[in-house]
Amino acid sequence: MRQHTYWPQLSLIQIATPEEAVIIDPLVHDLSLQPMAPFLQDEKITKVFHSGRQDIEIFWHLLGDTPKPIFDTQIAAGFLGMGDGIGYEKLIQEILGVALDKTNQFTDWLKRPLRPAQLDYALGDVVYLCQAYPILIDRLQQKGREGWVMAESASLQNAALYQPDEQQAWRRIKHHIKHWNHLFILKSLVGWRELEARRQNLNRGALIEDRALIDLAHRGFLEEGELEKPLTDYRQQITSLGLLESFFSSYKVAHDLIEGDDDSLIQNTTQAELKSLHPAPALPDVEKRIRTLRAGVQDAALTLGIPANYIANRHDIDSFASQPDSDHKLANGWRREVLQGNLSDDFFDLD
Repeated sequence: MRQHTYWPQLSLIQIATPEEAVIIDPLVHDLSLQPMAPFLQDEKITKVFHSGRQDIEIFWHLLGDTPKPIFDTQIAAGFLGMGDGIGYEKLIQEILGVALDKTNQFTDWLKRPLRPAQLDYALGDVVYLCQAYPILIDRLQQKGREGWVMAESASLQNAALYQPDEQQAWRRIKHHIKHWNHLFILKSLVGWRELEARRQNLNRGALIEDRALIDLAHRGFLEEGELEKPLTDYRQQITSLGLLESFFSSYKVAHDLIEGDDDSLIQNTTQAELKSLHPAPALPDVEKRIRTLRAGVQDAALTLGIPANYIANRHDIDSFASQPDSDHKLANGWRREVLQGNLSDDFFDLD
């Protein structure tokens, strides 16, 4: 559950093997999850998740590492031509022919006690997952794609996915800012919110919503006494938590920096970041490579019967076409293998 907190609240753990299935109640007072760590790190035991990124984040946060190795059934289904982002219920219906009862889908899993029907529903998340796994493996092996799924699932083990960077938090905000100084103010305020929400373990939007930060970024400087009034027009807990002074301090420092005598570095850096949001049209030769690569990705995806974004998204295509690099993911592994048949030989001549 993560509606009200910065970090997800672990409310239930379900684990299944081919022999048994169990539920662990992590809300039991002083219950340690450390006994789980050895098997989560055991390379001989594959940990199977469905759309596991949020689950894995919880283990990383509580135990300091990610489970390994990982097999994600949603990724596997995509490589078997079952569509991009297939839900668990649909997967189980298609693989096992079982229609899951969704009656308890919206249970408050932090509430105790849980009824037997709710526990049965929760166990279904792993009992059927355990049954679907060998079927998916068999189908993948027949197509020669098991390694592809393991490689993509392994990317979920990257701890950097679960370490929020307050310096980059502003990139999640949808805005229409055009001026570098406004963007710098927004970056500073969003960075403050990221750190404070983490410290308070409070949902970012509950601490202060995006619209308030965007509004303040567009306005001229307000003194602390003037700042409180516009904040009350938005959903926020800054004032009720006594954080106005801290918020104002960050706000004032940002304004002082952009109005200082030595703001050229800040201006140049922020303008470059602003341009990255609105990039200039690619040069003709780069644009040609982008079109060629995009067509190659589409053709390969159509041939394989998999979603095109499994091979490459827009950023992957643009970055590889504009700056070919032997370390780029499109130049390595299964992606290079499937693309080479749809592109000329010199496309991967990166020496």
